[in-house]
Amino acid sequence: MLYSVRHATEKDVPFITEIFNQGIEDGVATLETRVQKDEDIHNWLTNRDPRYVVIVVLNNINEICGYASLNKFNFKSAYTGVADISIYIKRSSRGQGVGKILLDGLYEAAKKEGFYKLVLNVISKNKAAIKFYEKMGYSYVGVYKNQGMLHGEWVDMMIMEKFLAEGLSDQECAG
Repeated sequence: MLYSVRHATEKDVPFITEIFNQGIEDGVATLETRVQKDEDIHNWLTNRDPRYVVIVVLNNINEICGYASLNKFNFKSAYTGVADISIYIKRSSRGQGVGKILLDGLYEAAKKEGFYKLVLNVISKNKAAIKFYEKMGYSYVGVYKNQGMLHGEWVDMMIMEKFLAEGLSDQECAG
């Protein structure tokens, strides 16, 4: 199947909402427990610093199969070269290479915006995601123990990182 990548638009909000809510329902993609409404996702998408892009992957019949975002890691200026990432894939599109396409798209966007490092948090019991990120060059950093509660159980979050470039100046990191 052929896929294409583009920046998310306001027209994508219902599809992003559906995919994010699948992640909530499945309990392995996010610690969010409150089902999102289109209004929530619209506000998230439209009130972002333009440096923190959101991309979508479309299949050959222009259905959105997944989305990914660069997110602010920390508000302190020393962290302007670091972005936190999020990836969500529609249930029916999982296991078809969409995650790699999304990560590749994020890498390109992150480099263009002057980021030198990407970080992520993944639910520790999500072994498939951990294996995928390791395959994509992410390294283990540590674990947040009992970071949140899902379905009445404490959940640990694994922290991972990937360096995109070494030795960028502060000005280059600022985008």
